[in-house]
Amino acid sequence: MQKIIEIVNGVPRHPLKRMSSAVNLQILAGEQIAITGNNAAGKSRLVDIIIGRYPLLMNEVHYDFTPSPLKLVSENLKYITFRDSYGDSDTTYYYQQRWNLHDIDEKTPTAGDLLDQAYHAADKNVGFGLDEDAKAQAKVQRENLRDTLYKMFHLETLLDKYIISLSSGELRKFQLTRTLLSAPRMLIMDNPFIGLDAQTRQQLSDLLHKLIEETGLQIILVLSKTDYIPPYITHIIHVDNLEVCPKVTRDEFLAQQATTSGEVLPAHLKQWITDLPLKVLDAKSLFQYNAQQNILRFQDVSIKYGNRS
Repeated sequence: MQKIIEIVNGVPRHPLKRMSSAVNLQILAGEQIAITGNNAAGKSRLVDIIIGRYPLLMNEVHYDFTPSPLKLVSENLKYITFRDSYGDSDTTYYYQQRWNLHDIDEKTPTAGDLLDQAYHAADKNVGFGLDEDAKAQAKVQRENLRDTLYKMFHLETLLDKYIISLSSGELRKFQLTRTLLSAPRMLIMDNPFIGLDAQTRQQLSDLLHKLIEETGLQIILVLSKTDYIPPYITHIIHVDNLEVCPKVTRDEFLAQQATTSGEVLPAHLKQWITDLPLKVLDAKSLFQYNAQQNILRFQDVSIKYGNRS
């Protein structure tokens, strides 16, 4: 079985960024991974080792992204974190730091320009090693992916905006779309569902599943211990107190969780929490409602950012 990523006795050189013991890890072709654990357990530190942010003592991370035609690890392996909506792990959002409203001129690319650049930059790699019919089919799949992403995230409304003028929510949609359009071999997503409503979470989850099936994309989702783990995840790597536990199947992990957690909440309450925020909320059922008393009232309010109202 092809080893996409392999770490043997991996210990970061950084004296403040080490795990409690050496990391031994293999991720095989076809495996869809979730890295789970409590806050400060060491999940992000493990990701930093995987992406090569911290060089290892006496060792290195081994990658095999074949049959991808891309040569660089940074091209094949993309990492998105949503802990900070205005930045990512490789600082590609330098626009946020470099530009302000006074720097924008006719040469400044819009969000649409940057998405087009990402899309066309990956064109040369589409259908690599395939016959002409398969290449044409791969091209159609990429076009459908682009159309799906634009429709799903309502990107038509922000294509003519500059990066610096995007809200944090708009920037997240742009960031995710741009990364997926670059056609990576493996995608690591930290807190991918945080802050999304139930419908958008499901749409994103379905989209990732579709990409896995149609493009061969492998994903690593970084989740908190209590986050929902999508059914297309095949294996779990749990991190506890800076210790990387052995990789197990999703079914094995869920069985372990059921026997150790005590199952405090019944299933219907877990689903209710997963579906938050609710689409329909009856305020009368939550508050002692008084028709003469306003719960929240705005009067003569206007919202404006720059030239936009």
